[in-house]
Formats: sequence, C-alpha cells, structure tokens
Amino acid sequence: MASRAPAPSPPAPPLTTLVALDLETTGLDPSRDHIIEVGAVRFSLDDASDHTGETFETFVDPGSALSETVTRITGIAAHHLKGAPAFNAVRLDLEAFLGDAAIVGHNIAFDLDFLARAGVEPPGLALDTFELSALLAPREREHNLEAVANRLGVDAGAYHRALADADTSRRVFLALVQQARALPSDLLADLVHLGAGSDWPLARLLQSLAPELVVAEPPPPPTRRPRLPLPREEIDTSATPVPLQNPTPSSSAAWEAPPPALADALPTLDTPEQQIDLALTALAAGAEHPETFGTFEQRPD
Repeated sequence: MASRAPAPSPPAPPLTTLVALDLETTGLDPSRDHIIEVGAVRFSLDDASDHTGETFETFVDPGSALSETVTRITGIAAHHLKGAPAFNAVRLDLEAFLGDAAIVGHNIAFDLDFLARAGVEPPGLALDTFELSALLAPREREHNLEAVANRLGVDAGAYHRALADADTSRRVFLALVQQARALPSDLLADLVHLGAGSDWPLARLLQSLAPELVVAEPPPPPTRRPRLPLPREEIDTSATPVPLQNPTPSSSAAWEAPPPALADALPTLDTPEQQIDLALTALAAGAEHPETFGTFEQRPD
C-alpha cells in the first residue's frame, strides 16, 4: 500500500494588529534595573510608513536616582520623572493597549524581559526587526536600529527615547516587510520551511505575507535499520590481518610482521637509554627492510 504524502499546513492567518514597543531603562539588567519610559504605536501591515496610529507614552518613576550615563544617553533627567507614576500605576493601561497584538521592536527580547519582570507578559507574537534585518540582509555587518534605518532610508527621530524609537521600529519593520514581499515565492517558501514545526515568530510573519502560499510539512527523516550483531559462531576469527599499507607494485608478497630485531625491542621502554636504543633499532630495521616501512627514506649523513 502506497504511503500518503504529508498534508500541507493551512495558510497562516493574517497579522491584523501590531504594536511597536520600546522602553528606556536605568540599565541593561532587568533583575536590578527599572523602566523609566514606555513608548508604543499601534499599526497594521497595510499602513503606510508615514501613518502614525494610536500611541501610548509615559514616563515611569523608577524609585531611584538616574545615573549620569543614562541621562547622557537618553536625555531623560530627574525633572522629567518628577511626579511620574510608578509602573504599577500604568500597568493595566499598557496591557490594554498591547492586547493580543503582535509586538514589534528592535531587540524586542530586551523590552519583553523588562516587562515580564514588571508583571506584563503580552500573549502576541514577538517580531524582532533586528532578526528580520539579519535574515533579509545577511551580508550587512551592522543591524542596530540606526544602521538599519539609514540603510532603508527611514528618517528616524531622536534615538533612545521610547516613543521615537518605537515609531522608528515600526517604519523599519514596514520597510523590511516590503522587502520580504518582493522575495521570489520559492525562496519565501524555503524560509517558511526553516520554521516549520517550530514556534519561530518570523515564519508566521513570512507566511502571512503570502496567505496563498501553502507550505507542505517537510517529510520525516528516513529511519535507518539497526545493524544486528553477527552470531558468535559466524564471526571468522582466523582471517589474515589486513596490511596497514599495500605491497609495492613490484612486490606481491603478503604482509609481513615487523622484523625480529624490532619486535624483540618493543617491550624495552623502561629507561631513556632503552628508548634511544629502540629508535636506533627501528632505523636500522627500516634500512634493512624498506618494503615494510613504506615511508622510510635512507638519507646520507
């Protein structure tokens, strides 16, 4: 009976709502640092890059003083945070804004780690513009947000401010989506195949860009039959050992054991003097039996 071909996976549903997200924080470690600013922009794949949807923006009181490094990088100073709410005061509003939308951001895992530490875990897909840029332009050396924006002709606003970076990520994402849509259908299918059977978010994104593309599940790898050991009585233990080197073309003689002089010397390795004697014996044996030592070459002193 012929085996049935694997059923193709159904087309992925389109991604209808997305939210570009960015956070500014007091440092890089979510276990000890805190959020100081949240910026988010809601949009869809059909939006033009210059269309700005509904936004969410707020400063957040971190409960500690800002370092000079953070102020220098972000431009956020103590007076910006004076009177700002604590994160718990804005958490429900942020969760409502994010909903079940796909979350877009540059190195988005960084932002999601800080949100998770603060008690917010969005259920939607996490789509990383850094990863998408590296996938579509693997020969480019730099994939930070500023470099990708410049390469794509995206006019970014101020960097290291939450809402500006979120909107830059949105426009970069839309530009990358246009690049992905221009890929040949067979290449797009190959990329989707890379994520078949996994939870790779970009596979879902790439398939949603061409909902008519139905990608068959890859066939399982062939199973290899185990090699059963031969019964002991069938193992031939009397076979002649296979020579380490073939006889020279001029000789058809069978493989020979090492010369007696060398064989007798093998156990005598107790002292350095005996090891030297063994080496000299081996050299002498090589001179006398060149057919045994295939790589032996006699050289003048």
